[in-house]
Amino acid sequence: MRKIGVYCIILCLLAMPLYAEIHGFFEAGYAIGEGEDAVFTEIELQWWRGGGFVRNELYGGIETWAINIQHPFKALYTIGDRVHFGNFYLQIEHGCNHAVYSPYNKDWWHKNLYTTGDLTTFSAGIKW
Repeated sequence: MRKIGVYCIILCLLAMPLYAEIHGFFEAGYAIGEGEDAVFTEIELQWWRGGGFVRNELYGGIETWAINIQHPFKALYTIGDRVHFGNFYLQIEHGCNHAVYSPYNKDWWHKNLYTTGDLTTFSAGIKW
């Protein structure tokens, strides 16, 4: 029942007029201290609406992990809404974690196919 409420809120926010600022980022990196050469990429798109004291930020992204660039093994998806009140914000975010099939991890993938996790969080914070 809670998920239905969250989806309704997101749907209402998406129905706002389309005038907004589009922001985002792309990041690539390398895991230090791991036994394998794990690399990752992340991309996030943000849709900013409002100005002044109150701003609304809808966002979504994907982070992918791989061994030696050629063998992906994990994908993390995120979608959320962050409402800013000056320097303070309230945020609701949903993320899910999925195994990615590749020849590198085919045995592990079959064992963990149904153990993917998802999590929804509600938080408050301050930016400076």
